[in-house]
Amino acid sequence: MMTRTRWLGLLVGAMLLLPAAARGQDYNVGAPSWEFPIPTMWGDKDEGYYFAAEALFFRINNPVRSQILAVRGFWDTSGDISGRGELVDALDAGGNVIQQLFSQNGPPGAFIGSKQAALSSNEVGRDKFEPGFRITGGYRFRNGIAVEGSIWYLNEVQNTAGAGIVPPGSTGFAGPGVGRNNASSFLSAPFFNFTPDFAGPAQDVVSNIYPNPVINGTGVPLSPAQIALITQFGGIPVAAYGIWNGAEDMTLEFVQRAWNAEVNCRLPVNQTDCDRTYVIAGARVMNIWERFSFRTVDLDINSNPSPLNTATYYNTWENQLYGAQVGMGYEYYIGQGFSWSVEGRVGLFLDYRKTQIQVERGDVDPFTERDDVGLSPFFQGGAFVWWYPLEGVQMRAGYEFQGIFNVRRSEQPVSFDLGKLDATYKDMFLRFDGFSAGIAFIF
Repeated sequence: MMTRTRWLGLLVGAMLLLPAAARGQDYNVGAPSWEFPIPTMWGDKDEGYYFAAEALFFRINNPVRSQILAVRGFWDTSGDISGRGELVDALDAGGNVIQQLFSQNGPPGAFIGSKQAALSSNEVGRDKFEPGFRITGGYRFRNGIAVEGSIWYLNEVQNTAGAGIVPPGSTGFAGPGVGRNNASSFLSAPFFNFTPDFAGPAQDVVSNIYPNPVINGTGVPLSPAQIALITQFGGIPVAAYGIWNGAEDMTLEFVQRAWNAEVNCRLPVNQTDCDRTYVIAGARVMNIWERFSFRTVDLDINSNPSPLNTATYYNTWENQLYGAQVGMGYEYYIGQGFSWSVEGRVGLFLDYRKTQIQVERGDVDPFTERDDVGLSPFFQGGAFVWWYPLEGVQMRAGYEFQGIFNVRRSEQPVSFDLGKLDATYKDMFLRFDGFSAGIAFIF
């Protein structure tokens, strides 16, 4: 049977091991908090300022889906590239045969090459985690009510992809290679209704058609310039017409930017020595900016680049969200300076939506822009673990999720009709999720 002295010793030892917060002395459940309320280690303080800084590692869901943008080969728009009929001798001024070429034009609009898909929009459709930060500051009043503001910002998210002149099968992988006439080394996208500003180089691909065929001893001999071209290239360099027809380099990029600012008021509802419940209400503004770009470089026959033969198609959409939110949270103290908490919020945004399509080449920059307004409900939740190493210092790590409905975005971002400069947009679901960790100081 234990003596009274032993019982007294065990009781004192247990009290020394229990954290002060669990004894109800420093676990000030009504104390101020940062982005998600937490009990503080203030001791006798019951009002004052607090500040918190967090590192974020979030991802935004990517809306871009599959859309074939470019294939290998090119279109013979006028039939001046790939000939038909009989082969005839191409003669120089002295009557010497320097090449055999076709005597007739081919069918207009024929495609030359494998037409194998070379570039698809979903190649930049990946979700990626990116770092960011969140700063929170506030003030707690003596009655336990806290007012705070916070702002968070994510680093720019970038996804890129590209295609060049060497297709699969040219270096040992399965694929058609470039073909016997190298046609599949070219890249083409089916843009149409564009102006001559986007015609591309005048000498782009090699035609196997004799411009003035000599048949049965009649015809016009080649000029010295044509003789030099045939000698160098084996045919006459002509236009494939269109920067996007017979190009050498195509690049995709998808960029996402996001930031959020809010002001909230937190009110304690129920609290005990080891747990508490609170409600939150406030206003917030978010900005989600996303841009898809498709850049094409069309070299001339001598592989010379030019800004006038480079075109970039941009599709930009932006959602400026203004709204209000309400929520509730719960926290439970575990012991040894640790606790866990959960919090949920719901709200409604007024979504000011802006979309813009732009095609850029040199000093030519046509674009179209449209604005409208919609309503976007949202919800947010988080689960966190807290640690109170010192009085006036708090640390937190957790997982957060936020979903917004009816956000204007584009799944297939390219409209090939440049006469309209339009694209298909949808009201879609936007998601943020990821991890956060930080530290708070109470003054």
